[in-house]
Amino acid sequence: MNGARIRPLHTAPVTRRCSERHVARALLSRVHLPALASVLLAGVLVFVGVVRLLSYYRATVGHWVGDSILGFLAYQPDSFFNVRYFKILASLSAGSFIYFLFRILNRGHRRVFPPGYPSHHKNLGFGSPWLRLVLITAIDLHWAAQEWYKFSTKSYPYSPLESWESNAVVLAVSSLIAFFGMKYLSFGPLLKGSATGVRLDRITLPGIKSETDI
Repeated sequence: MNGARIRPLHTAPVTRRCSERHVARALLSRVHLPALASVLLAGVLVFVGVVRLLSYYRATVGHWVGDSILGFLAYQPDSFFNVRYFKILASLSAGSFIYFLFRILNRGHRRVFPPGYPSHHKNLGFGSPWLRLVLITAIDLHWAAQEWYKFSTKSYPYSPLESWESNAVVLAVSSLIAFFGMKYLSFGPLLKGSATGVRLDRITLPGIKSETDI
């Protein structure tokens, strides 16, 4: 009427559904996949390590872990594979814990530059082989002290199916994998162009000119 354009009644719901799809696509396009994959992988490894650690204390929480759905991750002294080869994840779990610690330090704008670490980098990371070597050496010293205590005092959870020689070999392989694998963990923000989030008012939606068109 009077030349005014009348929009069909079914247009608004369709346009709203289209705009929601565009928002979802825009959000997905802002996700930094390497960082997301690194966080998920490191999170799984840390979770496995924590469950495994708790299972050693069978007199307290370890009993609950062993009887739960997570029992396959618990320490099982009567399982040859479990006591000998599960340690392949030991240094990987420890390195993943350090990964999250570094992400927290970066978020707090701490600046630490170990020897050999490029000074032009603004954040901590695993790019320097010297830094990874220092971290893996510290982790290995911890494993060495733990294994010595286990086999010398017999007071630490211990199984006759394991030996210090086999444990040393498996832990060395775990540390070797961690040394080369840690450099691929991304310390970038989870969202591209922002370390905190995506502002919806900055997303351009095709075919949407204003709020009145939604």
